[in-house]
Amino acid sequence: MTSVIPKAGVSKIIGLLEFLHDFEDKKDADEIASELKLDLDDILPVIKSSEMLDLVKVDDGQIKLTDLGLKLLKQTIPERKEYFKTLILSKTILSKIIKNFGRNTVVKRHDFIKFLEKEVPEDVALHFEKIIEWGQYIELLKYDRNEDEIHIQ
Repeated sequence: MTSVIPKAGVSKIIGLLEFLHDFEDKKDADEIASELKLDLDDILPVIKSSEMLDLVKVDDGQIKLTDLGLKLLKQTIPERKEYFKTLILSKTILSKIIKNFGRNTVVKRHDFIKFLEKEVPEDVALHFEKIIEWGQYIELLKYDRNEDEIHIQ
């Protein structure tokens, strides 16, 4: 089953992976929050986003880097971008968006939102923004705010 989209951005996910790697690839979620002087609620979206992409495994509050997470950390920045592209396309709603609208197309925001309303259980506006952010990062989407159009590459 595909997930909607990670709520956390790339830099926060990479930050979590690097933090875990500094602590022998695993650490308790409460300890992570304490070490970073954050509330657990602040890091949970980062943990869940990382787990969604199979970069970490969560077991009874323990966050552990997966082989995919370790592989990502060993890559150069351009390689990471390609790696994220593969992960995002295989594990999130972006694959359904491409299947529905096709590639090299322009979609009006209104039509894009209608599609999301059928696919996303709630908080369509937030999901729209995150889909655009991730889509732009992996160079799959461009959002023209003036024309209110999404360009799918």
